[in-house]
Amino acid sequence: METTFTNLSTCLDSVIDYSQVRKTGFSAIDDEIGGFRAGELIVLASRPSMGKTAISMVTVGDVAINQKLSVAVFSMKLDKETYANQLVTTLVNYRQSKEKSAGSIERKGELRAEFKKEIKSAQIYVDDSPSLNVRSLERRCYDLSLECSQLGLVVIDGFELMSPDPKCSDKVINAISTSKKLRQLAKEIKCPILITTILSRRLEHRKFKQPILSDLKLEGALGKYADRLLFLYRPQAFDYESQDPLKIIDGKCRRKFLSVEIDDFITIPLTR
Repeated sequence: METTFTNLSTCLDSVIDYSQVRKTGFSAIDDEIGGFRAGELIVLASRPSMGKTAISMVTVGDVAINQKLSVAVFSMKLDKETYANQLVTTLVNYRQSKEKSAGSIERKGELRAEFKKEIKSAQIYVDDSPSLNVRSLERRCYDLSLECSQLGLVVIDGFELMSPDPKCSDKVINAISTSKKLRQLAKEIKCPILITTILSRRLEHRKFKQPILSDLKLEGALGKYADRLLFLYRPQAFDYESQDPLKIIDGKCRRKFLSVEIDDFITIPLTR
Protein backbone atom coordinates (compact mmCIF):
# COMPACT_ATOMS: atom_id res chain seq x y z
CA MET A 1 0.00 0.00 0.00
CA GLU A 2 1.42 3.40 -0.98
CA THR A 3 2.14 5.75 1.94
CA THR A 4 2.44 9.52 2.01
CA PHE A 5 4.39 9.51 5.29
CA THR A 6 8.06 10.50 5.53
CA ASN A 7 10.41 9.69 8.38
CA LEU A 8 11.17 13.06 9.96
CA SER A 9 14.83 12.17 10.48
CA THR A 10 15.41 12.50 6.73
CA CYS A 11 14.38 16.17 6.92
CA LEU A 12 16.71 17.23 9.74
CA ASP A 13 19.66 18.19 7.56
CA SER A 14 17.69 20.88 5.74
CA VAL A 15 16.12 22.10 8.99
CA ILE A 16 19.41 22.76 10.78
CA ASP A 17 21.44 23.94 7.79
CA TYR A 18 22.04 27.53 8.89
CA SER A 19 24.32 28.16 5.91
CA GLN A 20 21.10 28.55 3.90
CA VAL A 21 20.05 31.63 5.92
CA ARG A 22 20.64 35.04 4.34
CA LYS A 23 21.20 37.96 6.67
CA THR A 24 19.14 41.03 5.81
CA GLY A 25 21.77 43.64 6.65
CA PHE A 26 19.67 44.82 9.61
CA SER A 27 20.78 43.17 12.86
CA ALA A 28 17.50 44.08 14.59
CA ILE A 29 15.50 42.23 11.92
CA ASP A 30 17.87 39.25 11.86
CA ASP A 31 17.67 38.94 15.66
CA GLU A 32 13.87 38.79 15.54
CA ILE A 33 13.11 36.70 12.44
CA GLY A 34 16.43 34.94 11.89
CA GLY A 35 17.12 36.32 8.41
CA PHE A 36 15.72 35.03 5.12
CA ARG A 37 15.87 31.27 4.58
CA ALA A 38 16.47 29.48 1.30
CA GLY A 39 13.19 28.64 -0.42
CA GLU A 40 11.17 31.39 1.25
CA LEU A 41 8.95 33.95 -0.47
CA ILE A 42 9.22 37.25 1.42
CA VAL A 43 6.98 40.24 0.78
CA LEU A 44 7.94 43.78 1.84
CA ALA A 45 4.93 46.07 1.49
CA SER A 46 4.06 49.70 2.19
CA ARG A 47 2.48 52.76 0.66
CA PRO A 48 4.60 54.53 -2.02
CA SER A 49 7.66 56.58 -1.01
CA MET A 50 8.24 54.76 2.27
CA GLY A 51 11.60 53.23 1.30
CA LYS A 52 10.88 49.66 0.18
CA THR A 53 13.50 49.81 -2.55
CA ALA A 54 16.09 51.26 -0.16
CA ILE A 55 15.42 48.54 2.43
CA SER A 56 15.77 45.84 -0.24
CA MET A 57 19.00 47.46 -1.48
CA VAL A 58 20.61 47.14 1.95
CA THR A 59 19.81 43.41 1.85
CA VAL A 60 21.15 43.13 -1.72
CA GLY A 61 24.39 44.79 -0.63
CA ASP A 62 24.80 42.62 2.44
CA VAL A 63 24.15 39.33 0.61
CA ALA A 64 26.39 40.20 -2.35
CA ILE A 65 29.23 42.06 -0.60
CA ASN A 66 29.38 40.64 2.92
CA GLN A 67 28.03 37.14 2.34
CA LYS A 68 29.74 36.78 -1.08
CA LEU A 69 26.68 35.33 -2.82
CA SER A 70 25.12 36.00 -6.22
CA VAL A 71 22.03 38.23 -6.30
CA ALA A 72 19.46 38.65 -9.08
CA VAL A 73 17.44 41.87 -9.12
CA PHE A 74 14.38 42.38 -11.32
CA SER A 75 13.96 46.14 -11.22
CA MET A 76 10.47 47.02 -12.39
CA LYS A 77 10.73 50.69 -11.38
CA LEU A 78 14.30 51.76 -12.16
CA ASP A 79 16.56 51.22 -15.16
CA LYS A 80 19.84 49.46 -14.42
CA GLU A 81 21.96 52.66 -14.43
CA THR A 82 19.62 54.40 -11.99
CA TYR A 83 19.46 51.27 -9.84
CA ALA A 84 23.27 51.07 -9.64
CA ASN A 85 23.58 54.72 -8.62
CA GLN A 86 20.79 54.45 -6.05
CA LEU A 87 22.30 51.25 -4.64
CA VAL A 88 25.59 53.04 -3.96
CA THR A 89 23.80 56.04 -2.42
CA THR A 90 21.63 53.83 -0.21
CA LEU A 91 24.56 51.78 1.09
CA VAL A 92 26.49 54.98 1.83
CA ASN A 93 23.55 56.51 3.72
CA TYR A 94 23.00 53.33 5.71
CA ARG A 95 26.68 53.05 6.67
CA GLN A 96 26.76 56.71 7.71
CA SER A 97 23.62 56.27 9.80
CA LYS A 98 25.36 53.45 11.69
CA GLU A 99 28.57 55.44 12.05
CA LYS A 100 26.66 58.59 13.08
CA SER A 101 28.62 60.49 10.42
CA ALA A 102 25.75 61.63 8.22
CA GLY A 103 26.99 65.23 8.12
CA SER A 104 30.46 64.40 6.85
CA ILE A 105 30.84 65.17 3.13
CA GLU A 106 34.40 63.82 3.15
CA ARG A 107 33.30 60.52 4.68
CA LYS A 108 30.46 60.26 2.16
CA GLY A 109 32.96 60.55 -0.70
CA GLU A 110 35.18 57.86 0.83
CA LEU A 111 32.26 55.50 1.24
CA ARG A 112 30.99 56.06 -2.32
CA ALA A 113 34.40 55.09 -3.71
CA GLU A 114 34.54 52.08 -1.38
CA PHE A 115 31.08 50.77 -2.27
CA LYS A 116 31.55 51.34 -6.01
CA LYS A 117 34.68 49.18 -5.85
CA GLU A 118 32.94 46.46 -3.81
CA ILE A 119 29.88 46.40 -6.09
CA LYS A 120 32.10 46.02 -9.16
CA SER A 121 33.62 42.87 -7.67
CA ALA A 122 30.30 41.52 -6.35
CA GLN A 123 27.93 39.27 -8.28
CA ILE A 124 24.84 41.49 -8.62
CA TYR A 125 22.78 40.94 -11.77
CA VAL A 126 20.09 43.51 -12.64
CA ASP A 127 17.29 42.89 -15.15
CA ASP A 128 15.29 46.01 -16.00
CA SER A 129 13.29 44.48 -18.85
CA PRO A 130 9.89 46.10 -19.36
CA SER A 131 6.72 44.02 -19.44
CA LEU A 132 8.30 41.15 -17.52
CA ASN A 133 5.91 38.28 -16.76
CA VAL A 134 6.34 35.42 -14.32
CA ARG A 135 7.21 32.86 -17.00
CA SER A 136 10.10 34.96 -18.29
CA LEU A 137 11.23 35.62 -14.74
CA GLU A 138 11.22 31.91 -13.92
CA ARG A 139 13.28 31.06 -16.99
CA ARG A 140 15.85 33.77 -16.27
CA CYS A 141 16.19 32.69 -12.64
CA TYR A 142 16.73 29.05 -13.65
CA ASP A 143 19.37 30.08 -16.20
CA LEU A 144 21.20 32.39 -13.80
CA SER A 145 21.03 29.82 -11.01
CA LEU A 146 22.78 27.30 -13.25
CA GLU A 147 25.35 29.87 -14.34
CA CYS A 148 26.15 30.92 -10.76
CA SER A 149 25.76 27.39 -9.33
CA GLN A 150 23.81 28.94 -6.42
CA LEU A 151 21.80 32.14 -6.14
CA GLY A 152 21.91 33.82 -2.76
CA LEU A 153 18.90 36.08 -3.25
CA VAL A 154 16.32 37.13 -5.85
CA VAL A 155 14.66 40.55 -5.55
CA ILE A 156 11.57 41.64 -7.48
CA ASP A 157 11.25 45.38 -6.93
CA GLY A 158 7.73 46.44 -7.91
CA PHE A 159 5.55 43.32 -8.06
CA GLU A 160 2.49 45.32 -9.11
CA LEU A 161 4.29 46.39 -12.32
CA MET A 162 4.82 42.86 -13.61
CA SER A 163 2.92 41.97 -16.78
CA PRO A 164 -0.10 39.68 -16.30
CA ASP A 165 -0.74 36.47 -18.14
CA PRO A 166 -2.36 37.51 -21.46
CA LYS A 167 -4.61 34.46 -21.27
CA CYS A 168 -6.24 35.69 -18.07
CA SER A 169 -7.93 39.08 -17.72
CA ASP A 170 -8.78 38.79 -14.01
CA LYS A 171 -6.22 40.73 -11.94
CA VAL A 172 -6.87 38.80 -8.73
CA ILE A 173 -6.54 35.39 -10.39
CA ASN A 174 -3.36 36.60 -12.10
CA ALA A 175 -1.89 37.76 -8.80
CA ILE A 176 -2.76 34.47 -7.09
CA SER A 177 -1.25 32.43 -9.91
CA THR A 178 1.93 34.55 -9.99
CA SER A 179 2.32 34.32 -6.20
CA LYS A 180 2.03 30.54 -6.25
CA LYS A 181 4.58 30.25 -9.07
CA LEU A 182 7.05 32.53 -7.29
CA ARG A 183 6.77 30.53 -4.08
CA GLN A 184 7.38 27.32 -6.02
CA LEU A 185 10.32 28.95 -7.82
CA ALA A 186 11.93 29.90 -4.50
CA LYS A 187 11.76 26.30 -3.34
CA GLU A 188 13.05 24.87 -6.61
CA ILE A 189 16.11 27.12 -6.85
CA LYS A 190 16.57 26.95 -3.05
CA CYS A 191 16.86 30.69 -2.74
CA PRO A 192 14.87 33.37 -0.88
CA ILE A 193 12.82 35.64 -3.13
CA LEU A 194 12.15 39.14 -1.80
CA ILE A 195 9.24 41.05 -3.35
CA THR A 196 8.39 44.71 -2.83
CA THR A 197 4.84 45.89 -3.44
CA ILE A 198 2.50 48.75 -2.55
CA LEU A 199 -0.43 48.68 -0.16
CA SER A 200 -3.96 49.88 -0.77
CA ARG A 201 -4.74 53.60 -0.61
CA ARG A 202 -7.48 52.98 1.96
CA LEU A 203 -4.77 52.90 4.63
CA GLU A 204 -4.43 56.68 4.28
CA HIS A 205 -8.12 57.33 4.93
CA ARG A 206 -8.26 55.87 8.42
CA LYS A 207 -6.97 57.25 11.71
CA PHE A 208 -4.77 54.23 12.44
CA LYS A 209 -2.09 54.39 9.71
CA GLN A 210 -0.04 51.37 10.68
CA PRO A 211 -0.36 48.68 7.94
CA ILE A 212 -2.39 45.55 8.55
CA LEU A 213 -2.97 42.38 6.53
CA SER A 214 -6.16 43.60 4.88
CA ASP A 215 -4.26 46.55 3.34
CA LEU A 216 -2.70 44.25 0.74
CA LYS A 217 -4.04 44.79 -2.77
CA LEU A 218 -5.76 42.20 -4.99
CA GLU A 219 -7.53 40.53 -2.06
CA GLY A 220 -4.24 39.78 -0.33
CA ALA A 221 -3.03 37.32 -2.99
CA LEU A 222 0.62 37.85 -2.08
CA GLY A 223 -0.03 37.54 1.63
CA LYS A 224 -1.65 34.14 1.22
CA TYR A 225 1.41 32.56 -0.36
CA ALA A 226 4.22 34.54 1.28
CA ASP A 227 6.27 32.76 3.91
CA ARG A 228 7.05 36.12 5.45
CA LEU A 229 5.04 39.33 5.16
CA LEU A 230 6.80 42.50 6.31
CA PHE A 231 5.21 45.94 6.44
CA LEU A 232 7.32 49.10 6.30
CA TYR A 233 5.88 51.91 8.40
CA ARG A 234 7.25 55.48 8.57
CA PRO A 235 5.11 57.55 10.99
CA GLN A 236 6.66 60.81 9.70
CA ALA A 237 5.17 60.16 6.26
CA PHE A 238 1.74 60.79 7.79
CA ASP A 239 2.68 63.17 10.59
CA TYR A 240 5.63 65.50 9.97
CA GLU A 241 5.99 66.21 13.68
CA SER A 242 6.13 62.54 14.70
CA GLN A 243 9.31 61.37 16.42
CA ASP A 244 8.42 57.68 16.15
CA PRO A 245 11.09 55.56 14.42
CA LEU A 246 10.96 53.69 11.14
CA LYS A 247 9.49 50.24 11.74
CA ILE A 248 9.39 46.84 10.09
CA ILE A 249 6.24 44.98 11.16
CA ASP A 250 5.76 41.23 10.79
CA GLY A 251 2.33 40.91 9.19
CA LYS A 252 2.04 37.14 9.65
CA CYS A 253 3.39 36.75 13.17
CA ARG A 254 0.83 34.61 14.98
CA ARG A 255 2.70 34.30 18.27
CA LYS A 256 2.93 37.99 19.08
CA PHE A 257 2.81 41.40 17.46
CA LEU A 258 6.34 41.86 16.14
CA SER A 259 7.61 45.34 15.33
CA VAL A 260 11.31 46.07 14.78
CA GLU A 261 12.72 49.60 14.94
CA ILE A 262 15.57 50.42 12.55
CA ASP A 263 17.66 53.50 11.79
CA ASP A 264 15.87 55.86 9.42
CA PHE A 265 18.64 56.26 6.84
CA ILE A 266 16.31 56.73 3.85
CA THR A 267 16.80 60.11 2.20
CA ILE A 268 13.58 60.44 0.22
CA PRO A 269 10.98 63.24 0.24
CA LEU A 270 7.93 62.81 2.42
CA THR A 271 5.01 63.13 0.04
CA ARG A 272 1.98 62.72 2.29
